[in-house]
Amino acid sequence: MAPSATGMVMSRSLIVRNTGSGPLVVSGLAVTGADAGSFTYNAGTLPLSVLPGASSVVNIQFQGATAGSYSATVQLLSNDADESPFDIAISASAVTVASLYNSWTSSAGLVGLPAGHDAMPFNDGVANLLKYAFNLNGGNSDLRTLTTGGGLAGLPVFSGAGSGAQAVFRVEFLRRKGSGITYTPKISSSLGVGSFVPMTGTTTVTDLGPQWERVRLDQPRNPATQPRGFGIVEVTLP
Repeated sequence: MAPSATGMVMSRSLIVRNTGSGPLVVSGLAVTGADAGSFTYNAGTLPLSVLPGASSVVNIQFQGATAGSYSATVQLLSNDADESPFDIAISASAVTVASLYNSWTSSAGLVGLPAGHDAMPFNDGVANLLKYAFNLNGGNSDLRTLTTGGGLAGLPVFSGAGSGAQAVFRVEFLRRKGSGITYTPKISSSLGVGSFVPMTGTTTVTDLGPQWERVRLDQPRNPATQPRGFGIVEVTLP
């Protein structure tokens, strides 16, 4: 697993694929080892039957209370005559929020004042913290916006979808997993000082691998009664 901030939950998916000719029945799961208490799993209802050629997902979660390295073994119990239990070694590490950010600035070649959260060393109007939060290039000028539905880097994008009473005010943004960053989408009708309030509505999260996920939030908003809307995603580090 990618390093995560202490106390933050980091998730990875294990794919259980049946390459045999008969149903694979997973009857049990267990996490063993010295650091087993820092790992949990979710495989749905057991026993789990996986048909030939099919696959199923086991979600593994890690949460490190203190900085350090962690390891454990996931055991899958099944009707596989050759490999039951099937042992999978897993490892993870927890570091401070500051260490994660400092590692990013170091990889971007930033040191001293140009590495600060609010610094804009390339005068592109995008602070380092925003680049870190939204997977932009910290080592160069970068003010891209996210491509809706499929982008892997970029600042949040806001749009309207639907019509009439079914219309929504939509925001899409990337979220760095396990980083300790707080992402708060907000909306305002006026841009006035103090007018932005947290958005509410339906949230959809798409997993993008070890470090990233894409978030879409749809807030109902009828343009006939609320014709103006402005959005931001507030990003903070503890």
